Amino acid sequence: AIFSLTDSLSDTGNRNLEALASGNTSLSGSFPYGMTIGKPTGRYSDGYLLIDFLTRGLKLGDSARPSLTYNGTYFTSLNFGYAGATVCPPSVYSNPFATPHILSAQVSDFLWHKEQVKDYQDGAEVDKNVLYNKALYFIEIGGNDINYMMPRFPDILNTTIPSVLSGIKSSILSLYESGARNFLVVNLPRSDCAPGYISAFTEFADIFNTHTDQFGCIVEVTQVFETFNKQLLDMVIDINYQNDDINIYHFDWFAATDHVIKNMHHYKFKSYKSACCGIPGNDYHCEGLALCGCGQTNGTTCKNPGEHVTWDGTHYTQHFYEVSSQFVLHGNFISP
Repeated sequence: AIFSLTDSLSDTGNRNLEALASGNTSLSGSFPYGMTIGKPTGRYSDGYLLIDFLTRGLKLGDSARPSLTYNGTYFTSLNFGYAGATVCPPSVYSNPFATPHILSAQVSDFLWHKEQVKDYQDGAEVDKNVLYNKALYFIEIGGNDINYMMPRFPDILNTTIPSVLSGIKSSILSLYESGARNFLVVNLPRSDCAPGYISAFTEFADIFNTHTDQFGCIVEVTQVFETFNKQLLDMVIDINYQNDDINIYHFDWFAATDHVIKNMHHYKFKSYKSACCGIPGNDYHCEGLALCGCGQTNGTTCKNPGEHVTWDGTHYTQHFYEVSSQFVLHGNFISP
């Protein structure tokens, strides 16, 4: 099984289900989200996500099931992630899209779920602890902590990154103490080139005094992501070194994204700086950082999402997630 603890890049529907239960609507549960697969599913994309393709590629089912759809006692892959999720408490950021389902809360949800599962699966007596010991724990989170802190740029390096890394380490060790042994930890993809970021920082260039590189990526944001990702890898190596019976694999999504951007045509992409779904008016098909206006009444959607790296300027297209999954499944950008 795969158990996922994530944010919107891997949320397969929990945030949308939570909104529906309270009588609200979610962008991810409405068109044009899901257009490539013909229906919105609560995923912030035109279709399926990295975790979906990994689950299928490892032959563990058709998709990563949202944990809110589960109320049984059987053992199955579940996704505990929520769009907007952070590692640090939402009170730190005062962002309207933040959610109380932070990483530690997702770990608590998982541990509660584990308690419900019986030692009787498929008509046979089993030791459920062995099942959980053999499962893969997928952790992809931390990007929102940095996104929400961008208006307070200097605090990211000094305060946010150390707090986020401490929270991720604590959650990994909590899962380890519960019997988890196999982890796939994903770092931050190269969002410094995403339309949402470029559009927002271009609009406020005088305030932030930012610069762009030869690919149009924002140098100062690149430095933040590289700092976080280096320290995340160091942390993973350290935990692996200190615990002989733990297997933490690290997927360098930043390097993978960089590779795709520099070899777009090989992977059949035509654009990485323009959102597929957003508001027309500039080269980025984007207005600010708020999902580029995707789903708004004056928004438009491209005809072929698979030609774009990003879907709504912040999240990625199904095609990009599928390409990323092939890297993971073939051991590319994976360490050790």
